[in-house]
Amino acid sequence: MAAEAISMPGVGIRWDHHDEAASRTGALQMVRGFGLAMPPRSIHPPALTSNHISGRAIDMTIRWSGVIELPRKDGSAVTVTWTPNVNSNLGLHDVGASYGVRKLRSDAPHWSFNGR
Repeated sequence: MAAEAISMPGVGIRWDHHDEAASRTGALQMVRGFGLAMPPRSIHPPALTSNHISGRAIDMTIRWSGVIELPRKDGSAVTVTWTPNVNSNLGLHDVGASYGVRKLRSDAPHWSFNGR
């Protein structure tokens, strides 16, 4: 399985440890070390082509307490109440969309230009 991983110029990752258990351990260390959102935290596995790769997506955690007022791009204000489930916070999604940043509702930290 690890032997099937594609090496890429400029990416110094040792995918194949010549032992499946060691390769899995190395991959898990990388996931933990970089804080990668892997299943079950995300239902989307990593990919070689994505909005992240092209610089058109970001994973971010947004937190505040209570109620805040946020400006839309057009200057109008929206009152947004914090909720622990960002995927259901439609007020926050609305503000982001006004700036061209859309929420992927199936992946908590993911925002992009097209919502994917």
